[in-house]
Amino acid sequence: MEHGLVASILPEWNDVYQFILEPLPKMTSSDFQAYQAASIQAANSILRTAQDMLTKAHSNEEELVALAEKMSNDYQAFSSSVRGAIASTVPKVAASIETSAQALGHACLSLVKAAGIVQSSPNDNLGKKDLVDNSRIVSDKVSAF
Repeated sequence: MEHGLVASILPEWNDVYQFILEPLPKMTSSDFQAYQAASIQAANSILRTAQDMLTKAHSNEEELVALAEKMSNDYQAFSSSVRGAIASTVPKVAASIETSAQALGHACLSLVKAAGIVQSSPNDNLGKKDLVDNSRIVSDKVSAF
């Protein structure tokens, strides 16, 4: 169940998932390097935002809404770069990138939902544990990318 103001950004996530799957015209392999670098930069931004969520969950829960919105924006930037990378590489690599990108998206969505629970119930220790666990999963997915 989504809680608090974080719930208002959740509908965007379905659009972002679908955005990754929208085809682009085939590009050259030299384009792949640029898209890959941009994807990694965006993934690192996602990681920093996840870490910021951990800090704020224990000190300033009201800032979780802004961080959830930032996570959404970070993932949108990531998905744009991933689309380019998918379109500029061979099908086997593209499928691997797509799978990893979607796994990261699911992890980010779970983290945003956990942030919503903490934001609306700051004294919920299970909610904070869920946020910590989901932050770790986001970190794992970024590392795997």
